Amino acid sequence: MRELTERQRRYKAHLEAAAAEGISVSEYARRHGLDAQALYSARRELAAKSRFVRVAVRREPASRAVRVELPNGVSASIPASCTADLAGLLRAAAAL
Repeated sequence: MRELTERQRRYKAHLEAAAAEGISVSEYARRHGLDAQALYSARRELAAKSRFVRVAVRREPASRAVRVELPNGVSASIPASCTADLAGLLRAAAAL
């Protein structure tokens, strides 16, 4: 992630605290007297600065495989019987 501003670091700490408490951003904001929309906005900003991309993992019942598809169109799959290797598949996909 590129260098964060002081504001972004502050909001990042709040967002991490909300996740650690296992509560929604809006609930966290209410409990701590913060503006929920500002937290949501900061979350979007931080996601845009991140070098990571969200990936979707889903089971394909017809093929009985787990397939990972990246936003750039790259995909990989393993047989459902090998889901213990899912972490390896995700590491390999992240390296692409």
